[in-house]
Amino acid sequence: MNEYIASGRFPSTELPDVPQRLHHNFPEIEWEDKAEHERCLMTYCDASGQTSIRTVLVVSTGHTIDNPNVKWIGGFDGPQFKTWRQDRIIELEVLP
Repeated sequence: MNEYIASGRFPSTELPDVPQRLHHNFPEIEWEDKAEHERCLMTYCDASGQTSIRTVLVVSTGHTIDNPNVKWIGGFDGPQFKTWRQDRIIELEVLP
């Protein structure tokens, strides 16, 4: 799969090359947008222990306002903006 990503062989879609983050519904998180968006291969373990591997476009980082030790990654998993707790990210590989 990484060979396809590295060579840029993607099927054409109607989606924009770089999705725009809309106003999100996470008022408890203070976000900082990244100057450069990063396409990453992420291995993530959710609260229930389910592990998944996905390609995401990371666009922001943040922390919980009342607990700055809880760090977050914000990005696009397909067309949808999602958040991931950094302590649940098993691996995050920046793709070329």
